[in-house]
Amino acid sequence: MGGGEVINVRTYSAEELVARRRGILDQFGMTLDEFRQRAETYSLRGREYDAWDDLSDIEFLLGES
Repeated sequence: MGGGEVINVRTYSAEELVARRRGILDQFGMTLDEFRQRAETYSLRGREYDAWDDLSDIEFLLGES
């Protein structure tokens, strides 16, 4: 990194991550297991791909993967 660069890092609590996950699942009307099954069978459509990426990131950050 060169001089003068500012890096903004946002940290999230476990509670915030769980709430974000709940919001995503509610938005799509699925459980995490249902979402995972659709991802494993390549059945995701449209915005579900981005949501699955977010869910996977949350799982990693929570140490569940």
